[in-house]
Amino acid sequence: MAPEMVLAEQTYRALKDAIMHGRFAPGAPLNTHAVAAEHEISVSPVRDAFHRLVGERLLESRPSGGFQIPLATAESVRALYLWHHSLLRMAFSSMAKADLHQGGEEPSRFSQPVDAAGIAAAASELFAGLGARSGDSELAFAIRAAGDRLHTLRICEGLYKDRLDELQKLRTVLVSGAFPGARRVLGTYLRWRLHHVDAILACLYDPRNWRRS
Repeated sequence: MAPEMVLAEQTYRALKDAIMHGRFAPGAPLNTHAVAAEHEISVSPVRDAFHRLVGERLLESRPSGGFQIPLATAESVRALYLWHHSLLRMAFSSMAKADLHQGGEEPSRFSQPVDAAGIAAAASELFAGLGARSGDSELAFAIRAAGDRLHTLRICEGLYKDRLDELQKLRTVLVSGAFPGARRVLGTYLRWRLHHVDAILACLYDPRNWRRS
């Protein structure tokens, strides 16, 4: 890979990680020249990274020019939770047919979380593993993409008591291959989030919860 392509990929990954871990507040503008100066690189790879992140809906193009972190509203957050839930139900259906007489398998490596960010990472890992098990590459991609957009919300979720126990329960059901039970547990997982949307949003917009510049 050419050095310019390596640099562009590194820049993209660094920016994506910063966005997903809440370095920038919702609605915050991102300036290509400022980011390029911070990383001591040219503007070109930064602009390329920004456009890739727009395609992933982790950034938005501003009508007046430039880029910003997408704003989050109760409506948009509920829609994203419901979309992710629908994707997982599709994965369950595929897995139930494929594994009807085979039993369950480990859906992902599933590292042990130690804090809210770790719980968010474990959720991403668990659901990405579920998507991979579905055998549908497009569905697996969609689950990962939705998970990336949910990541900062999941960090806020992880600040609440019992979220790790909830995730472990869902993992146990998935490993067992008890798919009807997994659907019920996932329904409970979704309902808790829909019920706490306003509190999760308050966390998302509270600068005390993030290391922001």
